[in-house]
Amino acid sequence: MGKSVKPFTVVRNASIGSCLDQFDCGRAGLLMTYSSDNADGMRHAGAYVAKILAGTMPGDLPIEQASKFTLLINLTCCRGPTR
Repeated sequence: MGKSVKPFTVVRNASIGSCLDQFDCGRAGLLMTYSSDNADGMRHAGAYVAKILAGTMPGDLPIEQASKFTLLINLTCCRGPTR
């Protein structure tokens, strides 16, 4: 989680429903996360590196946007605290 630890901790401790763009935060207790798929991004990065090592100039490579996304909804958080 890195640099988002402080805002994440504040939101989670206040029991505020929130949405972040980091997948790990959803698993750790936030209501929802929506982000690009990291594994797919790494595959694209590997393909870029292979093209550069093959001799293509980096400036000649197109800029690609993410095409695969992950939505995680924390059902435990949706149900609220158990009594």
